[in-house]
Amino acid sequence: MTPGPGLSDATRSSPDSSGEVPWNESSKGRVDVDRLPPAEAMVRNAMRSTRPNAMKAWLVTWEWCGRHAAVADKIAVILPPRYSGKRVADIMQLHYTLATSDLSDMADFAKRRGDAPYKPRREIINSVPCGDLLRLGHNPELYARPVTDLRVWLEPETGFELIEWTEPPIYRWRNDRRGFEIASQGRQERVGRSMHGPLRSELIWDRLLDALKPGYEGCDLGL
Repeated sequence: MTPGPGLSDATRSSPDSSGEVPWNESSKGRVDVDRLPPAEAMVRNAMRSTRPNAMKAWLVTWEWCGRHAAVADKIAVILPPRYSGKRVADIMQLHYTLATSDLSDMADFAKRRGDAPYKPRREIINSVPCGDLLRLGHNPELYARPVTDLRVWLEPETGFELIEWTEPPIYRWRNDRRGFEIASQGRQERVGRSMHGPLRSELIWDRLLDALKPGYEGCDLGL
């Protein structure tokens, strides 16, 4: 690759006196925050802590009733808004299988997909079938819907991620039963993580000890 003006290959890739690659050296513009010197890492994290612009997306969350069914991370998946409902349903099925099945179950489902105990279903609210609201599973279950005003950022004091979004509106039948009208506007929701790293979908309540499992003491039970 030909170096840019005024920047040699040696300058691009040579480590500094400490043996570390300079913090502003990365492949295709990517920067590993863990390798930044403290001052630069603080600046990068400060930039991430500011609220980004709102976006539309398919949001898939874990929903449960009772602490025995609580999941480590409420957020399961964030998907592009252009995905079709069928594609989202397929991803939900895969995600639920990965989170709840062992190898034998997975092999059975791969051979006979119809054997899956749960399949995506449409949400029905006020007797109105909502084609864009999908559920799958049973306590805990996955809930997918298209949302607006979605933002993700770092909470400055703790460094944990925060996510907020606006739910879709709720509809009802018109009095003449010839169509639908908005019953209530979508409410705004916010969820804060209490762990770093990738999202986790394991159950966090120990039923035998009747307490949170080790390592999950700070998790929100969502009750």
